[in-house]
Amino acid sequence: MKIDLPPLSTESYEGGVLVETVYHYTVEEYVPLLIAYVKAWAGEILAATDWQTIKAFETGVAIDPEVASARAAVRLVSNFIEGNALAATTPEELGAIPWAELLSEYDTTLDPLDPS
Repeated sequence: MKIDLPPLSTESYEGGVLVETVYHYTVEEYVPLLIAYVKAWAGEILAATDWQTIKAFETGVAIDPEVASARAAVRLVSNFIEGNALAATTPEELGAIPWAELLSEYDTTLDPLDPS
């Protein structure tokens, strides 16, 4: 992925107990960073099968249902994270969005099938 997402916060522990959380960004500063990161992630995945979408449009032949479903899931995850990020009003709410877990559930390389 071309965009690096800096951490929203760092935590300090003593004896296994959280003693401090330092937020490095305000919500207003971090939301655009998170959205850009997620959109880049989605774009990277979708790019692998864009040719199938174009072919389906140009020829009228339906796109493979598995590919269409996977593409829809990527857009759904991306839109879900963006919506939650835009709705966050505190750093804690922003930090509670499970974006890393959601993104890691998807392989960044959808099987593009052979275009030949």
